[in-house]
Amino acid sequence: MRRAAAAALIAFCLAAGTPAAAHPLSFPDEATVGAREEAAAPTSLVVPVEVLHILERAAAASPWALELDREEALADSRHRAQMAALTTSTGWRATVQARQEGDSAKDGVAGAFQWVVRYPIGRSELAWSIGPGVANRWRDGKTDTAPVVSLTARHPFGQGPDVRRDRIDHERAEAALRHQREWNRFVEDVLDAYGKAAVADAALEAAQWRLRLAEAVWQETKARADQGEASSLALYEARQGWMDAQSAWEDAVLARDEARRALSLLLGGVHGWEEQGDLEGHAGADSPEALAALRLDGVYPEAMGREDWLSLARSQRLEEALADEAVRLAEAELESARRRRGWSGEWTVGATYPDPDSFPGTAKRRPNFRVGAQFQLPLNDPAGAEAVVQAELQLEEARAEQAQAARLVENEVESAFQRAERALARLARAQREQERAAWALEVAEANVAAGLATERAMLEAKVMWAMAEQRVVAARYEVIRYVTALWHAAGGQATW
Repeated sequence: MRRAAAAALIAFCLAAGTPAAAHPLSFPDEATVGAREEAAAPTSLVVPVEVLHILERAAAASPWALELDREEALADSRHRAQMAALTTSTGWRATVQARQEGDSAKDGVAGAFQWVVRYPIGRSELAWSIGPGVANRWRDGKTDTAPVVSLTARHPFGQGPDVRRDRIDHERAEAALRHQREWNRFVEDVLDAYGKAAVADAALEAAQWRLRLAEAVWQETKARADQGEASSLALYEARQGWMDAQSAWEDAVLARDEARRALSLLLGGVHGWEEQGDLEGHAGADSPEALAALRLDGVYPEAMGREDWLSLARSQRLEEALADEAVRLAEAELESARRRRGWSGEWTVGATYPDPDSFPGTAKRRPNFRVGAQFQLPLNDPAGAEAVVQAELQLEEARAEQAQAARLVENEVESAFQRAERALARLARAQREQERAAWALEVAEANVAAGLATERAMLEAKVMWAMAEQRVVAARYEVIRYVTALWHAAGGQATW
């Protein structure tokens, strides 16, 4: 089941160059950051297309997503079944009655096949039925037929307010909220798993360059040792460095494979990233073909600070409204429990045609009317006393949750805001370091081409660039995950 509210992803760009005031997280300006490094805040988020594809696949095929869909369908079915018990019902009813009273004129057997309609009105109920009836008198074997009609109204009193429908709707709303939380958690897990896989790819690339550099250092040291210009200790250390780099590369391969298996397992184990050479849409790719924007419902283009996010959460999150409704329902149920310990009963009004005393019988068929009342006053009712105690405890629990609801939402938004803010700052720093590493690599390549530096200098610059790229990849997916969590905390919904 594909839902537009499946995931919440915020719109930021991973490109720099916009004033801090335009940042949706409302970054502090340079006057307030003091010793912080200068940072141009991102303004819109773009992510690899493959991430969007993975989210679509997760929604369609992941066993976890399918389980969430089944739980949602089960909650819907349970809600419909509970509401059906409180709504109009219809059906067929067959009855057979035999009489042996010693009155040969009335003794016999009668039966009816009726269409029955029950219409609840709160705790009261109106029921009517109609259908053909057949009777046989034993004295002479005479068979008689007549339409059988009945009408009954019941009205209980002393039961307290009827909130059964409201309680069923409230439980369904709570189930929907739990489902949304579980779905949000699943989306964040998918993003986290994909981010770890992408970071593992970048780490493997950095390990490959470090291995090439270590091999070049060892070969250079070996050549110098053959000429007597390097000691045996230097040769040993160079070879040990190459072996350590080899082990690090092997560890990186293992980490890459484990990250891909974890992602594949999360998505149902049917996508086979273990066999792919590279993750499509690697976070380091900046071409328009490899990037796509994530769209949010209700995100405003102006800056949004901490208070703005809190205000958005208060307007979109349902926890406080559900907590208030839970208190109201608990109060009504406590009143009902207390009333049932006093006078209670039921009024009944009904009419039947024909009167069972005249069918079968020799007398003329006639209708039957009845009015009745039932009164009840429990004197020793342990079950009723415990019902009151349970209702009081449920009310206390509902009030405690009501008092905590607002604070829990605020704490969640505050925490998510701080994590997203720090992630964006780390991304800005990582991008600046990547730019420096890219510039150093260009210089090293130019020097090597001009014969002003050795290949080792170029490999060193390449290692620095690969390590900077790894940090950018890690920071970028950290931003995606934490900003997603922030949007979830604000109660937002998104499509992609």
